[in-house]
Amino acid sequence: NLMGTHPEVVEVIWFGSWITGQPSRYSDVDLCLLLSDSPYEHVRDRIPVYLPDRFPGGLDVIPYTLQEFQDLQNHAPSWWREIRSGRTVARRHEKVL
Repeated sequence: NLMGTHPEVVEVIWFGSWITGQPSRYSDVDLCLLLSDSPYEHVRDRIPVYLPDRFPGGLDVIPYTLQEFQDLQNHAPSWWREIRSGRTVARRHEKVL
């Protein structure tokens, strides 16, 4: 359980081709993790922390802090909208963006 082992994860958003109904046989699962905080400055350094040992296909995990995700609205609005148009599959009872 991702949220059980990582209390900093406040929301998990599943987005991409599987959610839009346009997957190909090569499509992977795209998950955005919203974090309350992180000891790692860069997103790329956080990714290995959240990857499972096994997964039955391709998986992209993108872990943003809540502040970074909020900043995407101004710096990369189309990327923010693509993620936000996905499906929230888990959420803590804290305020999230």
